[in-house]
Amino acid sequence: MPYSRHSYKIIPFVLILLVLSVLPVSAGGILDIGTKGDNRSSSDMGAAEEHTVIRSEPVMTAPDTAYPGDCLVLSFTMPSQSGVDESVPNEPSPVAGKRHSVAVSLLTQEDKIISRSFAFTTGDSCMTALLALPCWLEAGSYTINALISQDDKTDRLKSDLVLLYREFPSEEVALNKKNTAIKTNVSPERMDQIEKLNALFATWNQTACQFAGPYRLPISQTRRTSAFGERRVYRYANGKKDVSIHYGIDFGIPVGTPVFATGDGP
Repeated sequence: MPYSRHSYKIIPFVLILLVLSVLPVSAGGILDIGTKGDNRSSSDMGAAEEHTVIRSEPVMTAPDTAYPGDCLVLSFTMPSQSGVDESVPNEPSPVAGKRHSVAVSLLTQEDKIISRSFAFTTGDSCMTALLALPCWLEAGSYTINALISQDDKTDRLKSDLVLLYREFPSEEVALNKKNTAIKTNVSPERMDQIEKLNALFATWNQTACQFAGPYRLPISQTRRTSAFGERRVYRYANGKKDVSIHYGIDFGIPVGTPVFATGDGP
């Protein structure tokens, strides 16, 4: 049956009632258009929007693959040092003005510690750690472990790392009787010297200014006589042999060549 002229007048009112029935209505009978799920007053919302919402948990960014001898760059985004607590309007942030300390380590599948390092501040709410991977590590699965401490709270972050195979160069070094005696000397005096040198190499000041680079070579010549991670096979005068890993880079230069620091000091 066709609609009458009066029916067309009723239809718009019916549509309006349908629309109003699905819109949320506040306790005072005011339509809450665009604020669904937020019961704060307009003054509270305006005050909260003037602050940055804090990040409540730290985040670690780490590579998932690497090679023996690499140096991993680990980035940490810390909870905001300023702002307001998202759950309590106009409430100061519980982490405001506090500092974090980050200790990182590389673990085997059996949770054995391979290497350690500490993070340093690189920006607002950002920290960076450099974690060295020994060049003698075998290919396989490892875990990067980070302990983030702030007052009485400690967060633990973990990231899986797959170590890929790397082949290092190898050289054979024949030693005469004099050099054989030096290399095979295990007297208490020499062991004490080695221990003192290793202690000096392992000493560093965590509070000193960090040099951001770039670093440069200590000499202008590029001729190298030995590479990092090189496997050295020492053949002694008595017929025996020993294998060691070279942890540095050797340059061949004439006597008297100037040698410079690789970067500015603090």
